[in-house]
Amino acid sequence: ATCGILYELVVGTLSSYLLGNSALHISLTIGGFMTAMGVGSWLARFVTGDALVAFVGVELAIALVGGTSAAWLYAAFTYTPAYHSAMAAVVLAIGILVGLEIPLVTRILGGERRLTAADLKDTVAGVLAVDYLGALVAAVAFPLLLLPILGVLRTSFAAGAINLGVVVLCLWAFRQPLG
Repeated sequence: ATCGILYELVVGTLSSYLLGNSALHISLTIGGFMTAMGVGSWLARFVTGDALVAFVGVELAIALVGGTSAAWLYAAFTYTPAYHSAMAAVVLAIGILVGLEIPLVTRILGGERRLTAADLKDTVAGVLAVDYLGALVAAVAFPLLLLPILGVLRTSFAAGAINLGVVVLCLWAFRQPLG
């Protein structure tokens, strides 16, 4: 959630800077992102195979799309008349990918075994608690630290780097012993 919120704030802020009407752009960003997250969560049911491999792929895609989102939107504003279409594509792509994360993390934490109702309740509660805490950290850090120090473009890149860090941590935490 930390990076997801950062990407939303980057897109909404950049759109407001470039086109004005912050209420419109923040609303479109949040509404589109939340809808896309729902689509991503629904699509997670069709992800088969190793959940960790799928999660790493999703994180890499989020790092690429989200980390370069501000650059793409600057380019769309500069070189095309289709800024809102580009904005919608970025919001939907990131939102769908972020929506895939929690179902995949829940599967990873559940392991290969079938979770009991109590185990599932505890796993989902723990995942959501950490997710929402990360959202709070991002919501406070963006206007108070990241935007004033890094600006929109570098904040986007920094969030992408955080997603890449998640990939590295997952690969390290779930590494298999050799031999």
